[in-house]
Amino acid sequence: MINKRRKSHGRKINIRKRKYILQSVAISLAALIIIIFSQNPANALEQLLFSHQEIEVIDGDTFMIGETIYQLAGIDAPEIGQICIHNGNPWDCGESAYERFKKLAGMQSKPIACFPKMTEEKIREVSCFIGDKEISDILLKGGSVVAKPDAEHHYLAIEHQAKQGHLGIWGSRMIMPWLWRKGERILQ
Repeated sequence: MINKRRKSHGRKINIRKRKYILQSVAISLAALIIIIFSQNPANALEQLLFSHQEIEVIDGDTFMIGETIYQLAGIDAPEIGQICIHNGNPWDCGESAYERFKKLAGMQSKPIACFPKMTEEKIREVSCFIGDKEISDILLKGGSVVAKPDAEHHYLAIEHQAKQGHLGIWGSRMIMPWLWRKGERILQ
């Protein structure tokens, strides 16, 4: 009789553990779905595929397909004509960011996959991928662009690595792109 009680008690514990695990999984799954759809319910699962021939790069973080303008997520590029100082010499770091993005987008034989994050007027913010690598991450790693101040943590972490390595614009004196657009300039 003692053995039957122990076995019965053990089954109750296993049933409780299973219920707890199933409830935890269900709650986690529900939370994930809420997070995905709260970012952009209309486009949460939308994927846009572009060939390199379709993409018209406008600057270091913006491109156009037809009449629609797209902004790469999490980053801000120096504007074309924005001057940075590298080793005492002025250079157009905005043109450099533009050329890097244009070369990156133009070299692709496979479609570039983009996922809309949000829509603001006519500009759509998108996370775009070449294979499994996000274009914003590639541009950040090389120091071609900066992370937006309100960007997701992983963009800020990649920017920090580029800063530590003094890569690209982080090896020069520069004005943040949003300040440059407000009229701030580097005094040579």
